Amino acid sequence: DQPRSRGLGDVYKRQKLKQKPTKKIDTLLLEKLHLQALLNLMKADYLNSKEEIEFITPMIEYSNLDKKDKAELIDNLNTDLVYSIDFQHFINAPEEREALLTDLVMLYKRDEESHLKEIILIYTIGESLGFDSKYVQELLAD
Repeated sequence: DQPRSRGLGDVYKRQKLKQKPTKKIDTLLLEKLHLQALLNLMKADYLNSKEEIEFITPMIEYSNLDKKDKAELIDNLNTDLVYSIDFQHFINAPEEREALLTDLVMLYKRDEESHLKEIILIYTIGESLGFDSKYVQELLAD
């Protein structure tokens, strides 16, 4: 009996997958966090303008969230409640990160009033999402 050389097929059969599977992105969670961040920004200046509410409400209503989550967000529109948000959930979701920052800036510009607390919050969230402050500044200036 001669020793048999192993072919590639034999090698692959014996290998175990060592690569960690990429973490699946929970799009519903990101959508909920996105809307919560918008609500937080709206409340940063303690003034819930009509324009801001008109911007956020359809986003909540047409979201993919379940009825319970939508109702909670709608109910929270006129309260002082702010959400604690872990932006680490957005790390592997570059498109969602960009969309959130863009929506925050759009909401900020909605009522045409500039409030320092809103600007600071946008910079803080932008940094948490991994954006350069120069990029955030450009978005705010447009």
